[in-house]
Amino acid sequence: MRSHCLLIGCSARKRSMLPTTAGSSDEPRKEDGDHAVRGRRPERVRRPVLRCPADRRSNEGRCCMTNGNGIPPTASGVPADVLWVVQKIGWPVFPVYEIERGRCACGKIDCKSPGKHPRSQNGVGDATTDMTKIETWAARFPQANWAASPVGGVVVDIDPRNGGFDSMGEWDVSLPHTTTVLTGGGGKHLYFLLPEGVTVGNRNNWLPGVDAKTVGGYVLLPGSNHTSGGVYQWQTQCEPVPAPDGLIAALRERKGLGLPGTDVLLDGVPDGQRDDMIFRACCRWWRQFRHHEDNGLSAVTARALEMGRRCEPPFSDKEIATKVKSAARYALEEPRFRHTDDGNAQLYAEQHAGSLKFTNDSKTWFAWDGRRWVRDADLTALHRARLTARSLVDYAMDLNSEDAGRGAAIGWARTSLNSGRIKAMPELAKSDERIHAKNADFDARPDLLNTPTGVVDLRTGKLLPHDRDQLHSKMTTVGYDPDASTEWWESFVHWAMVGRPDLIEFLQRSVGYALTGETSEQAIWLHHGGGANGKSTFVEAISGVIGDYAATADPELLTGGHTTGLADLHGKRFVALSEVKEGAKVDEQRFKMLSGEDKIKARFLYKDFFEFKSTATIFWAMNHLPKIGDDTYGMWRRIFAMPWDATLPREQQKKGVADWAIKTHGAGILKWAVQGAVEWYASGLVVPADVQRKTEAYKNREDTMSSFYAEHFVKEVDAKMPATDVVAAYNSWCRSEGVTDKERLGSTTVKRKFEERLGLERKRIMIDGQKVAGYEGYRAVGLDAVRSWS
Repeated sequence: MRSHCLLIGCSARKRSMLPTTAGSSDEPRKEDGDHAVRGRRPERVRRPVLRCPADRRSNEGRCCMTNGNGIPPTASGVPADVLWVVQKIGWPVFPVYEIERGRCACGKIDCKSPGKHPRSQNGVGDATTDMTKIETWAARFPQANWAASPVGGVVVDIDPRNGGFDSMGEWDVSLPHTTTVLTGGGGKHLYFLLPEGVTVGNRNNWLPGVDAKTVGGYVLLPGSNHTSGGVYQWQTQCEPVPAPDGLIAALRERKGLGLPGTDVLLDGVPDGQRDDMIFRACCRWWRQFRHHEDNGLSAVTARALEMGRRCEPPFSDKEIATKVKSAARYALEEPRFRHTDDGNAQLYAEQHAGSLKFTNDSKTWFAWDGRRWVRDADLTALHRARLTARSLVDYAMDLNSEDAGRGAAIGWARTSLNSGRIKAMPELAKSDERIHAKNADFDARPDLLNTPTGVVDLRTGKLLPHDRDQLHSKMTTVGYDPDASTEWWESFVHWAMVGRPDLIEFLQRSVGYALTGETSEQAIWLHHGGGANGKSTFVEAISGVIGDYAATADPELLTGGHTTGLADLHGKRFVALSEVKEGAKVDEQRFKMLSGEDKIKARFLYKDFFEFKSTATIFWAMNHLPKIGDDTYGMWRRIFAMPWDATLPREQQKKGVADWAIKTHGAGILKWAVQGAVEWYASGLVVPADVQRKTEAYKNREDTMSSFYAEHFVKEVDAKMPATDVVAAYNSWCRSEGVTDKERLGSTTVKRKFEERLGLERKRIMIDGQKVAGYEGYRAVGLDAVRSWS
């Protein structure tokens, strides 16, 4: 998107700007007073803030003094408008995502707050006046929008789309001229300073279409771009004036004006606290509107829905309905929670049942973050207990002064703030049916894949909204975009498979099958080929894209290593194994267990054993195929030997291709994999002839005992042979072939393999007048040992 300079005197400046103030920006004009106070739209005017000294423009027509967003940078790289707010007003700032090609630069298809949500990890909590940190952000995010948190001040945010200008015009309090910003959406921000020691709360919809934002909230700064294509800019750039008494009184009034809002601004609240914040707001609204029409249900629901949609990620209507209902039970009914630890635990479960789970079989807390249930959330569970204790204080203070139980409620609320009472809440709530869950309840649907943009139905490829009731604890690294381009990834796979369509289709369906968590194919993929053929890049890219669903395991997992590695496979779907040492031998029993559908018993180091059903498909990339001693059908039906025959010349080889592919083409790779899952569900795997031939050749190479059967046994209709002849013949063959004692099979294994290979059944038969265990239809030849039965 082309950017234009906002500086007077530069011909790159965009002509169709939002209205700005005429004359000097340092002193507001008297005739503009009604515009600022009453909300009527000003005439189109100019904004002489800074001048481009030489009207220098880049080849793209941008002023030399702006970054890609139109924000003039300083020598340090910090946009001039941001620097002015920090130095002149003293408000802390932080970067937020910008609009890029008409969409939020965060990349989420359904972003609910495009161009307005924080780039920093803790959002408004990271806001700072520390220039070192600000300069670091500016260098890292040169195109970012910027926001300020009005610490020691308040900003009146007027939104014309919701009648904000009309509300201001009807309000009977006059506001003085002050710092004014024209927003990208056509509204206004009026900056005011608060007297020392005076605070007000953030108020959403304080008047219809008007918000008030202070510490804990934030506003975008001039130079930031908007989804409409507009740009935030100064109307009056001067130091803010003190907030008038009438404004302070109105904002501190508990019930607010017009449509009541809440004392919290969810845009600046961390995800983990939003459940509690919205619950407490609903409780307050219930008490406020309980005597209104339909007992306040419509009023509370409307406000809760508005509040929930402002969250990032937003609450669903179903989740809001649950919050409203739960808050009504707490706020309106006679107290159901006694002043005991058990009563507090019940309240804790009531408030956090939708956002906390505890699994007794794995002794693990899970916390809902809006997209998934985060594992090992012990500290979150404890923090929520602190929030519940604080809500008891709110409840007690909201009681009427003449209420007989108010004193006891306040006393218990204070006691509940003690560490012992706080720790008791999650401990007792573990057994509450609203909190308790089983480990197997999580990620139980193999046909669903959780991504940052929603849940993908792998049977159809349809994107569904996140749903906490589905108990997803895992999430892919990149979001699912059904419109993402797969061109680069398909060209890479085409090269790696040497252009063979049947191999490409099989590879895509194989990855799609692994994505599902199904194990009905009961197979392990052995990706074999020399170096520089793309197999490692392929496996690493798929693993990186699907994030929590992938794991990388040591090859000893299949060659008899320690069983603690098995526990790491719990809940994983795509498991990548690295190169195996040449000559390594597969643990056949472990191989069959991990490719089957039986439950697996495993344990983490120093932990107890537990059982789980495998959901993993193993992709083993290697230059050397491992040795497999089991030549039975039950073993070889589980193996797909995948040929990787391409070779990249040394001069074209690069490092870090997989990481680059994940960052640049991750959405396309995930789309390709999801398409493979849809095709697998529709028609299963279609094994190409090349895979069948390579697997058969591998099997024949490993079948070292085929000469043993051919040389030592003859099929005859009336022949009889004792079972001990098989063992004697095997020992004779081992001596002739140089098989060491360590490599030899035991007698029981030799007889079992003989029976499976020739399809024979061991039974009691008569030989030379003696009844022995043996076989009919075959006889041994060329024995150089004495028959033990004689």
